[in-house]
Amino acid sequence: MSKTVIMKLNGGPYVIKGEFEVVDGNGAAFATGDAVALCRVQGCSERRGS
Repeated sequence: MSKTVIMKLNGGPYVIKGEFEVVDGNGAAFATGDAVALCRVQGCSERRGS
């Protein structure tokens, strides 16, 4: 199993490299693989834990 790294680009997305799986609220996988960029949106209307 490869090491998974999450890198935050300044003013940009989080980049995930390595073995991973991203799932939706129902637990269904919608992204798997060895690299993906996840957008960071400021001002999100669905903030959790605040």
